[in-house]
Amino acid sequence: MLRLYVEKRDPKYRPALDRAIQFVLDSQYPIGGWPQRYPLSHEFSKKGNADYTSYLTFNDDVSWENISFLLLSYQVLGDQRLLDAITRGMNFFLISQQGQPNPGWALQYTLDVKPAAARTYEPLALATHTTASNIDHLITFYELTGDTKFLARVPEAIEWLERVRLPKPDAKGRTHPTFVELQTNRPLYVPRRGSNVANGEYYVDYDPRDTIGHYSGTRAIDVAALRKRYEQMRTADPKMLAKSSPLVPGTGLVGFPRFFAQRYAAPNEANLAEQAQKSLSTLNDEGYWPAPLPQTSHPYRGPAQKKVASGNFATTYVGDATDTSPFPAPEGTMSISTAEYLRNMNVLIEWLARGEGSE
Repeated sequence: MLRLYVEKRDPKYRPALDRAIQFVLDSQYPIGGWPQRYPLSHEFSKKGNADYTSYLTFNDDVSWENISFLLLSYQVLGDQRLLDAITRGMNFFLISQQGQPNPGWALQYTLDVKPAAARTYEPLALATHTTASNIDHLITFYELTGDTKFLARVPEAIEWLERVRLPKPDAKGRTHPTFVELQTNRPLYVPRRGSNVANGEYYVDYDPRDTIGHYSGTRAIDVAALRKRYEQMRTADPKMLAKSSPLVPGTGLVGFPRFFAQRYAAPNEANLAEQAQKSLSTLNDEGYWPAPLPQTSHPYRGPAQKKVASGNFATTYVGDATDTSPFPAPEGTMSISTAEYLRNMNVLIEWLARGEGSE
């Protein structure tokens, strides 16, 4: 919606854009973070677990995505209200970083900014992939502001990632445990027992064997790349950074992207024309690009059975036939895919934008 408004400055898009911006502003907590879901809810507790949907959330990059959207909106609209929300959002990354001996970040926090558990396979712990993302975002905040407070504790967070690294990469080349226990810095892993929601449960232990298949117990984190980016930014000239920052008064529109979905394609490859021709040839007569179905689920067959089914479901994506959790679809199952649509459209738009589709 923001891109549509920028393209033509057509006033018909402005009311919807304003509503979207206001929603992000209204959902932000005074301390600067955002809940997982909004409007707020506190009632959905299950099996004694708290309703985590109102918690201050980093999971799935909630905070960064909102800040990023507000930054783009501020570039376009110059609305001074957005600066306060952006600043509070960036500062929340500082407030929520833990102290020694584990100066990382959790997926989510209670409203008094204490690390918290969420889904039953997301235990009370710090998360290495969230920590790596937040380090990267803090470096970006310094790049935007020149304020050294955003770099001050980055080195200790990087060192923490080094300390909690696995003794050696796992079979998939992943370098870190997903979850790390508070204070002890021991890796935490999540296995499952039972065969469905009625007779099963997730639990936490220190054993990396037989962990759940649908939520990785390990992550691949490039600590060296984070350290390199930190060193580059630490020695950068703040005055030069200010010239390209949308937060500096008088800078104006800075590097506003024409297209937002480029992550779905590889338009920078030399064979862009070949990609475009393939996109054209694979579009079917019904107007979509067929793609393998990534996941499916068992159809609902009534309440889950209380008796544990035979078999080992510890590492599977799904339990017995009464479990409706998603799992990888059988090979050859085709679908209409939003991701495939975005990928092909991205290729074709880039092809046209370069003038290669004018022949």
